[in-house]
Amino acid sequence: AYTRKMYFHNLNRLKFGNLFIFELVFRLSFSIFFCRMLSLS
Repeated sequence: AYTRKMYFHNLNRLKFGNLFIFELVFRLSFSIFFCRMLSLS
């Protein structure tokens, strides 16, 4: 039971880490896209 609990804890931490990285990349690409739109207009 202890190992299963640790496994799920690591799984949740990994999932949240992936979400954090995904949000970081999304904001970065969005800001770059916004700057390109501003420079084009």
